[in-house]
Amino acid sequence: MRFISSALAVFAFALSANAVSSEYQGLSVPVTVCNNRIKTMTKELPVIIELLTSFTSADGIDGGLKIYNVADPIFQLMETARKECCADVGDITVEDAQSVVDTVRPVIAQVVKALDITSQKKGDFDRLIIATEIAQDMIKGFYSGTKAMATCISDAGSAHQPSFIPVINDLVSQIDNAFLNAKKVYGF
Repeated sequence: MRFISSALAVFAFALSANAVSSEYQGLSVPVTVCNNRIKTMTKELPVIIELLTSFTSADGIDGGLKIYNVADPIFQLMETARKECCADVGDITVEDAQSVVDTVRPVIAQVVKALDITSQKKGDFDRLIIATEIAQDMIKGFYSGTKAMATCISDAGSAHQPSFIPVINDLVSQIDNAFLNAKKVYGF
C-alpha cells in the first residue's frame, strides 16, 4: 500500500490549473501535466481522511479493507504523477515554483492529518491484525513515496529556483515529523 507515498508525490505534481489557464498564467506544460495529475489524486485524500477518522475496531476487517480499496487507486495515481513530474521538466520559472508551493501546501496538511489520525487510531487498528498491517503499509508507502518526491523537488528547486528551498524544506519537514511520529507509534 502506497497511500502515504502520495504525500510528496502530491508535493511535486501540484502545479497549475489546466493547459489553457497555465499558458495564460505563464506556467510550463510539464508543470500543468503534473498539476492535473496531482489534482486528480488529491480529490480522493478527504475520502481517506474520513474513512480513517470514522474507523473503529467494530468495523472489522471489512472496514480495514475499505480503507485499502479506496487508498490503492490513489497510490497508483501518485506513482504515475511521480514518474511524470520527476522527469526532466526543463527550466522552472518563479511562476512554476510558486504554483507548486501554493497547490501543495494544503495537500501536505491533508497528508499530515491522515498520518496523525492513523497514529491516533492505533488502538482500533491493533484490535484487528489485518487492519494494523494496512496502517503500517500506508505509513511505509507514504514515507518511501514522499522521500522520492522530496529528492525530486529539492533537486529541481536547487537547480532552478533556490529561493524556494526554505519553503520546500519547511513542507518536507512537516511531512517528516508526521512520519516520525507515526513510525514511533507503530514501532518501526
